Amino acid sequence: MYKRCLIKLMRIGITVIMVSLLISIVSIVGATAGEEKVYELKANIIGPGPIGVKKAENIELAAERLNQMLESMDSPVRVKVSVEFSALKWDPFADKFYMDFKAGKAPDIFTLRNMVELAKRGFIVSLDDHVKSFWDSNYYDFYPNLWESAKWNDKIWGIPHDISPTGVWYRKDVLRKLGYTDDEILKMLPLDGRTTLDKLAELAKEAVDAGLVEYGILHRPSKGSGFYAVLLAFGAEAYNIKTDNLVLNKPAMLKMYEWHAKMVKGGVIPPESPPWKTIHSTFVEGKTFCTLASHVGTPAEWKEKYGLTDEALENDLDFIPFPPAVEGVKPVSTERLRNYRKSYNIFRI
Repeated sequence: MYKRCLIKLMRIGITVIMVSLLISIVSIVGATAGEEKVYELKANIIGPGPIGVKKAENIELAAERLNQMLESMDSPVRVKVSVEFSALKWDPFADKFYMDFKAGKAPDIFTLRNMVELAKRGFIVSLDDHVKSFWDSNYYDFYPNLWESAKWNDKIWGIPHDISPTGVWYRKDVLRKLGYTDDEILKMLPLDGRTTLDKLAELAKEAVDAGLVEYGILHRPSKGSGFYAVLLAFGAEAYNIKTDNLVLNKPAMLKMYEWHAKMVKGGVIPPESPPWKTIHSTFVEGKTFCTLASHVGTPAEWKEKYGLTDEALENDLDFIPFPPAVEGVKPVSTERLRNYRKSYNIFRI
């Protein structure tokens, strides 16, 4: 079920590879036999979490495949990519990029979130011509909304390469202990998220009152896209795309705060969110019914650090988009978002 859910949610969210200096493959392929040349590129990749290193490995793999293609075409040209994988947090990683850029040591390929600011300030180049040239071979099967997230001012500024949409992870085994069958669980919490946040809270309270879990619902202890997903669940849009302005929806915000206060009073959510280690460990151990603090790729971290098994992932856990908290709102997920000014991108099912 997790795999089906993953496929459904792959259309939501994005991390964008930013390219500040692009070597045209057209010029490489067109080299003559006497022009022996190795194009050297530098890539700085960030990827918090154990699965993040794949972002760096994919760059290396791409270089290998490109060189194989060039060899098959009898081209004397090769590409050499030096990839540096960083475990820094996003802000320090961005600071390092700006310092490297100022010193003339900026990478050719890098991962950052604030695409619009980078484009406005001239740190990156448009990739429209590149994408058009290689559309049929590389990019034709990307989800359309991923390209929309990589656009600003009607131009493409990055290549979508990673998707980790936020959502709700919950424990089916806890619901089974409450007497629900798998069919009943699927009807109450369908994979498309078309239920309500109140229904999720109702089930969480049942689990707490029955003494099956220590925590009903846990949310992030720090800023992150999961918080914005909750805002959207209450209809609290925070950005007006037409005016390029941030928006404060006071009525929707009030409903959100009132809901959280009600959950704390009812013992569903703790007054203060515990640290990350507790959030992850208690969920894996079955001491938390559901977490609003994770995304579709978090099980990789749970497996590596907290002992989650493939069997438990497949049979005892499930994942849905954030269900709506008010009428007129659809199930929602977000991808690493603070606000649109930083070009963090929102996608809805």
